[in-house]
Amino acid sequence: MGIFWTLGRGNDPQAELLQEWNMEPAGFAAEVFVPAGHVDEYKERHIEVKPFSIPVAHLHGYDWCELFNIEVTSPLGVLLVRIIEEMRENEGNFSFGNIINRINADDRTDDVTKMAAENYLRTAASWGVFEKDACGISELIKSGCTSVLDVSAIENKIVRSAVVGIIARDIYTRRLQERRSYERMIMGDEEIEQKMPMVWMFIDEAHLFVPSKGETLASDVLINEWVRQGRQPGLSIIFATQRPAALHPDIISQSDIVICHRLTARDDIEALEAIRPTYMKENIGDAIRKMGLERGIAFVVDDTSESTHLVKIRPRYSWHGGNEPSALNERR
Repeated sequence: MGIFWTLGRGNDPQAELLQEWNMEPAGFAAEVFVPAGHVDEYKERHIEVKPFSIPVAHLHGYDWCELFNIEVTSPLGVLLVRIIEEMRENEGNFSFGNIINRINADDRTDDVTKMAAENYLRTAASWGVFEKDACGISELIKSGCTSVLDVSAIENKIVRSAVVGIIARDIYTRRLQERRSYERMIMGDEEIEQKMPMVWMFIDEAHLFVPSKGETLASDVLINEWVRQGRQPGLSIIFATQRPAALHPDIISQSDIVICHRLTARDDIEALEAIRPTYMKENIGDAIRKMGLERGIAFVVDDTSESTHLVKIRPRYSWHGGNEPSALNERR
């Protein structure tokens, strides 16, 4: 929902509540990255952000077909795959304009198919996500730094998933290389220098990227590489959702820790009940009912210690940008 830029400001409206916990409002040093084509929209609202974009050449022709929902065996799909793969092999780096020029100069394709391809590519350029020369990706991961990748400005859900999937796979690949460097370091190789720290990735509204039914362009990398294999290269991931039933079952079943706030929908409770560990004696639904109506109470299932806990979450230090707006406080 594009609200995490508020992390930089302290939770002044709840200062009294924080004092009850012997805490004070405090912001976090978080850097917010948004698609390069949407930076001006944020700056007009006095929100400090940094641009990020993905190289056009980063995606294969088959990836573009998937983004556009085009059959790869159709005349349009064949054209896109052939031209883009040729350019990836021969040119390395290119823009949408370069692809369009190559398509229009192609003598093996009819004019209608060429015009259709150009329309799709111009639409992709309007997303403000893909550019010839990418920016921001290398800045996302820095030791001791919190980076927010805000994809709320991207209206197309397929493109959102593609961005998350591309970033996640890039981090995974680079961390595999870093793990090899780490092994060389502990073996005594003093000439090796680690360039990328271990990473914690948080995904809000996670059911949009790893749904229980169907797949997105982020599903494969998040489930098969981050969840199932991420420990070895030093990657950790947290999925947040208000709809556990809409989340892919592998995400819940392979989670080391599940933190559950109050749920009322039967299908959400049943989704958690399906992965109830053997060491837990009572049903998860019964444990949730014990929370009552007090805000901030959560039920925790911890596989590491094989225990469950009913806890109260402390107030947040930073500004609550996700709180419900009030018509009484709305300035006209």
